[in-house]
Amino acid sequence: MIELFIKTFIAFIFPIPIWLNLLHLAILKKPKLKLVAYFSIGIYWLLLFWLVFFYFTPVFKYTFDKSFWHYLFAIITMIVALTLDILLIKQLGLKRLLTVTEVKQDNEEHELVVQGIYKYARHPRYISIPLWVLGIGLVTGYVIVLWLSLYMFIGLWIATFLEEAELIQRFGQGYINYQKRVPKFFIF
Repeated sequence: MIELFIKTFIAFIFPIPIWLNLLHLAILKKPKLKLVAYFSIGIYWLLLFWLVFFYFTPVFKYTFDKSFWHYLFAIITMIVALTLDILLIKQLGLKRLLTVTEVKQDNEEHELVVQGIYKYARHPRYISIPLWVLGIGLVTGYVIVLWLSLYMFIGLWIATFLEEAELIQRFGQGYINYQKRVPKFFIF
């Protein structure tokens, strides 16, 4: 049962950094392609589900022994991730958090969010996802999930550069000033 959950989790989470990078590239370079980029996530998911469920079983033999400290760190990690998610949903709302506003075709202007959790980090939502993955990896003991958390950290870190170029394009000097005041990931 846990393998089924992990396979589903991996297939669902793996394409997110790739897709986010493609979405931000589309918005920066060819805004008309943003709908194509947005809906391509379904194709990624179908492909990943097929690969994971039919060709992924051998990686589940690589596990590590879990200790009290693994569980404790996992719980702390997932509490931090949950707290970030709650603050993000409260701050942005679910539609904006799921990038719906970036893809909408209307000309509605959104103002730069610099209050709440965004006073402390420019990209807090790119921290919560890898923290969830790390916590799940520590709880389950599957090495593949720990590697997935590293991949998520790196992939989402790369996405920040594209997103920031887009935000500079959209908000100009206001975003540049914000970049100077607030760290990317809570750490100066």
